[in-house]
Amino acid sequence: MWVLYSLVIIQLNCNMFNIDTYISNSIAFFQQEKLVSVIEVLTELGGLYGLLFISSCIALFVFCKKIKFTTGVVMGMSILFALTTSVILKHVIERVRPPYSLILETGYSFPSNHATIAMVVYGFCIYLLHKYVDSSVGRGVCIGLFTFFILFVGFTRLYLGVHFFTDVIGGYVIGGVFLALGIWCDKRLGKRV
Repeated sequence: MWVLYSLVIIQLNCNMFNIDTYISNSIAFFQQEKLVSVIEVLTELGGLYGLLFISSCIALFVFCKKIKFTTGVVMGMSILFALTTSVILKHVIERVRPPYSLILETGYSFPSNHATIAMVVYGFCIYLLHKYVDSSVGRGVCIGLFTFFILFVGFTRLYLGVHFFTDVIGGYVIGGVFLALGIWCDKRLGKRV
């Protein structure tokens, strides 16, 4: 019955902001107070602490694999430009956060910085693994894990009620654009060396 109700609502409410409301209400149905503190920690996979930890791991990976220094610079610049673009867009668009969040967040809602960071950082990890790891099993497991992290960070932002669905999608798009530019730059620079 609930699935049928969901399909009818999707058909009746096809514009973006109704999708936001529908998805927020659907997630609210499953929210549990006892999970909030766990989800709040896990959402940092796309936050500042997650960024610092994963960036340190990537730096170590780049060093151990003797990958060109320019690859690390390109990745860093991709993250910096993606995050800067995301922050600027927040202040230009000024979309207020959902009124029903489970944790306190300040600032504007669109786009999600966590989703932006997750897409660029974990996306770049996927690129590096695909390019430099020989074991297809190890590479496949790590790529699957990083893909899960990208999607999971977006879900945590929705679960905590601090973003609308379109905020997360916007963050993924911005992150994806700068990820693609970073990969393109890395490949171009690789041809010159």
